[in-house]
Amino acid sequence: MAATLVSYALCLAYLAFLVGLSFLVTAVIGRPENEIIGGVTTAVVMVVAELSPHDAWRQPILRLADTAIGVAVALLAACLGLRAVRPLIRPPGSP
Repeated sequence: MAATLVSYALCLAYLAFLVGLSFLVTAVIGRPENEIIGGVTTAVVMVVAELSPHDAWRQPILRLADTAIGVAVALLAACLGLRAVRPLIRPPGSP
């Protein structure tokens, strides 16, 4: 039990350090609005790596790919949405 508690404390301190570092780095590079996302992403990567330790180094790369795909889908949806709505929007003063 004592060894488990020591391990828990060390892991919690390590995770807190990494999450805090994520907050600090995003603030230093001038993106304070991204502090929470950076901290959450760090925590998610660490938890997923713990659940599946085999090839844990792939987790950050996979999270980056997830984000890139999400951004691409969002941009495509925005472009398609604008194309669909633009003909419905009439300029002021037109009949």
